[in-house]
Amino acid sequence: MPCDQRASELDESNRDFKEKVAQAEAALKQSKTKNYYFEVLYKILGVARNSEAKEIKKAYRKQALEWHPDKHTDQDDAEREAVEKRFHDIAEAYEIPSN
Repeated sequence: MPCDQRASELDESNRDFKEKVAQAEAALKQSKTKNYYFEVLYKILGVARNSEAKEIKKAYRKQALEWHPDKHTDQDDAEREAVEKRFHDIAEAYEIPSN
């Protein structure tokens, strides 16, 4: 393979790599913004961001009952781990906005 052709290929792959890195950095920056973070928390609970505390608590209790690990004892390890993670996410989603 001629050197100029190889250099062209490397330059093109480097350009693609730099573009992917820039996209990943932008996504990371967005995920760290406070508004985006809170939107995710409210989405986990299934309520609007402007919901009243009573409505948020009701949604939390409903989700917590549905996803409590004790209700999913008949599942295999992978499914049980997913349920436990979901339950943890629900608890965190309720705890943070209520602080």
